[in-house]
Amino acid sequence: MAVPVAEQRKLLQRSGGICAFPRCRRALTAEPSAVDQTASLGEIAHIVGDSPHGPRGSSPLTAEERNRCENLILLCNYHHQLIDSQTKTWTVDRLLAMKQTHEQRVLRRLGAIDAVTAATAGNESADADFLDWFVRTGDALPRVCQVHSRAALGIHAARPLAAQADGELSADFPTYIARDVDDEIRQILDSAQTEGGFVVLVGATAAGKSRSAFEAIRATLPHWGLILPPSPVDLEELTRSGIPLGRCVIWLDELATYLDSGHLTSSAVRRLLSDRQEPVVLIGTLWPTDYERIHDPVNVGDAASPAGEARAVLSVARIVDIPERFSDAELTRAREIAEVDSRVMEAVATLDAGAPPTVLACAPELLRRWNTPGSPTGAAVVSAAVEARLCGHPSVIPSALLERLAEEYLTPAQRAVARPDWFASALAWACKPVRGEIAPLLPVAPRIGQVTGYVVSDVLTYHQAKQRSTARRLRRAPWDILIAEAELDACSLIGMRAALYGLTEHVITALTRLAESGAEDIASILAMAHYDQGDLKSARRWFMNAHEHGHTEAMGMLAVIHRDLGDLEEARSWLRRGAEAGDVGAMMGWGSELENDGDLESARAWYERAAQSPAGHGPIFLGTFLRNRGDLEDARDCFQQAVDYAHAQAKEVLPHLLADADDPDTPAARIRQTFTDNVADAAGRLGEVQRALGEIEAAAFWLNKAAQLGNVTAMAELGAMLWDLDEHNDAARWLKPAAEAGIHDAMFYLALILDDRGDSAAAGAWLAKAAEGGASYAMGRYALYLQEQGDIEGAQAWGQRAHEAGDPIIEDALAALSASAGQGPMGPEPDDEASHDGGDLSASVHWMPLEQACGCVIDWGWSPLYADPLSFMQWCISVVDEGCPWHATGSTLPEAARGSMILLRGGSGPAFYIRDAAGENITLGRRLSSDLRGFLAKLASAGDDLVAAEIPAVYSEALRRTGDDPRAAWIDQRLTDIILNRGNSTLWPLIHAMEAQDRRQSN
Repeated sequence: MAVPVAEQRKLLQRSGGICAFPRCRRALTAEPSAVDQTASLGEIAHIVGDSPHGPRGSSPLTAEERNRCENLILLCNYHHQLIDSQTKTWTVDRLLAMKQTHEQRVLRRLGAIDAVTAATAGNESADADFLDWFVRTGDALPRVCQVHSRAALGIHAARPLAAQADGELSADFPTYIARDVDDEIRQILDSAQTEGGFVVLVGATAAGKSRSAFEAIRATLPHWGLILPPSPVDLEELTRSGIPLGRCVIWLDELATYLDSGHLTSSAVRRLLSDRQEPVVLIGTLWPTDYERIHDPVNVGDAASPAGEARAVLSVARIVDIPERFSDAELTRAREIAEVDSRVMEAVATLDAGAPPTVLACAPELLRRWNTPGSPTGAAVVSAAVEARLCGHPSVIPSALLERLAEEYLTPAQRAVARPDWFASALAWACKPVRGEIAPLLPVAPRIGQVTGYVVSDVLTYHQAKQRSTARRLRRAPWDILIAEAELDACSLIGMRAALYGLTEHVITALTRLAESGAEDIASILAMAHYDQGDLKSARRWFMNAHEHGHTEAMGMLAVIHRDLGDLEEARSWLRRGAEAGDVGAMMGWGSELENDGDLESARAWYERAAQSPAGHGPIFLGTFLRNRGDLEDARDCFQQAVDYAHAQAKEVLPHLLADADDPDTPAARIRQTFTDNVADAAGRLGEVQRALGEIEAAAFWLNKAAQLGNVTAMAELGAMLWDLDEHNDAARWLKPAAEAGIHDAMFYLALILDDRGDSAAAGAWLAKAAEGGASYAMGRYALYLQEQGDIEGAQAWGQRAHEAGDPIIEDALAALSASAGQGPMGPEPDDEASHDGGDLSASVHWMPLEQACGCVIDWGWSPLYADPLSFMQWCISVVDEGCPWHATGSTLPEAARGSMILLRGGSGPAFYIRDAAGENITLGRRLSSDLRGFLAKLASAGDDLVAAEIPAVYSEALRRTGDDPRAAWIDQRLTDIILNRGNSTLWPLIHAMEAQDRRQSN
């Protein structure tokens, strides 16, 4: 099938008539002559082959789709043959990236490049385009071992070499002092030679990060090419160009510049590292303050934010800390080097001023010059430059902008006496070196005599960054002036920095300026800023803009906004569309909607898709869904996945924060707490499911871990488990803080322990808090507590509330309470094993006949004075296969007392009454025992599916909608029916009514 003419014309227009191959850029059209039209000399190549049997032909694309412009690329004859001959090198993905990069460049430079001759117009130099330069010189990139430019690598200038120094010493590079972490860095790079890798060195400015990185690549990768991207945009174009970069080191000094820009993405890094045949190494440096800023809890929950993408990039890297202080071993090596290098000798001699690298970079002198200035106006200029950098402005600050900023740092008195040339004299002071080439401010001049701006020492910038917990303390003026007057590219970075700090007002101002200038890639951030301000309509407008430009994550936020605006149907529509487009957050939201609708199969499918994401809360959502459905083993696997991910993230992040955690308000402390909470939440959920599976040892491990990390839900779960194991002292240790934090389960179990210890008042107080908090299981117990205290009216009120809350057996307790209310006080407590003739006391006792293993039929009784209905049911289940109290092993009860009512105490637990059954109770007891044993045996032998098959569907669905477990509820109801001799259960009339309603609705 031939390529349609319309598609050919479209391709020619988009490609600018130039070969799209990065190493070519040959003009593929010839100018018209007097007798001929413009001639096309290029060849149209198919990215996916034009037939299934052609190069890269395996694809679901139709014949028509293969011949559309989107699948075509314009190449010269040579490169057309090349890509079709080397299909493993020139894959579909690589060719699509090549096409996209080339066409975007043509669009951006439309009018500056002649579509026929490819000549540049005006004053634009081809060297101004890094990618153009790279494709011309890429085969001759400098090797690592050939690079000797300290400034190009971002390594700090050092104090000058003495005039009489050994001539073999480098003026640029002081003799290197080996660091303790060098072996770790070089081992990583050794492995990266065969599989690629990404290493980030985190440390203070002038701690020696860049020098350590350079020495490491020079030792391990000396013959690899070295790429020094001039800017984040240049790096992005290079990574998307499709140019093979195998066996190259990409040097990313001051990595924060690339992360803040948004042009270095995790997908780009993974793409660079994916080619094991032609490995690539990225190596970068980062300040701890930037590391903290990126992981600040203000932004940590938003994966789509600038900080979220920056974290995703760092998650791919191996992080290595470069300590600011030298170890004893490093100092020993420094002293040995000091004997031959006077610069190191001077640094070692002044260790009180800092570690050797800091002293070599003249950090003490720089700080002294700034803090005790001989020129207050000069210090103001330096302060303005420092704060501009903290606001995200690129390193080179234009002169006019710096002067405008510096005015804000002058006092009123200084402004009053300032001379017209104040700024020139202030600059002269700020640019005066403290030693050698090292000065607070350095001028930048691309051409001789043309100073375009100034770069402030990052020693001063880092020092100032450490003094602030966050940049929110920066005065307002720098933000306003920078956003209004900085160049657009700089404004973009300033807006990103404001977003990373959560400074919503400045984000809106900066990004609105960019959006109005035509920028399309900042809509999502601008929309989120409006949302944070509560301006839902503006947020909706910009999220729609982001969606229209292909940002899928905008769909989930559009759903949130429509929900907040009350348009639930539109919110559901966006959730569904976002989920189908691949937005993980929308997948979880859409799964939740489907779960609420009762479409459990579809909900599970979406949760499973969300859980496939390497990050985020997908496994937590899926695990919770499975746990609520009774699929505990699969839920355990999900929570284990969540634990592993959270633990890996915390292990990666936590060691690299500044050691100022004593103050809980510092960024480091808040970040540590955020990641600690993530681990604790996942560990607590895992332990909860393992406990339900009977994996007690594993459950104890994870619940202990979560509890130790401060998770109060895990404390409550751990306390309840220890209570079950009769380890009441340890249980109380965890239950008390959980109860104080408001966990009702913890209040309930703590009350049981306190009551067992005889502290009835404290037990009642915790039962009251749990009951008042809405815990139905505590309401019934509290009613019984009040009855014991003689508050019959209060007991009846709480008993009624428990009954209304769904307590299945509280009605029997209510009957007992009513009987007690009619009789007044209970009278004296019977002695153990004492005989009674029943009398008034028997009216408050409720009886249940059981045939014991010895053949005797015994009436078992309970009274609210000594037990509760739930404890009585559990007691009946446990004793149905044992001998009666007279014939059980070790029994001392006399046979003569069989006809009497006896109070039988069992240790420290509830007490029950016994008597020999008579009359109809004997027949009834045998039938009830048979029913109870049969049902318990069925539970022990039958699988979950067999039990589930007995549950009426309408009852099961009703319970699922409320989040209850149908199987557990059905078992509890059946046991209650048997023990209370309810026959066909009080549930059946309700179930029949529900089924009839379903039939009416279906008709």
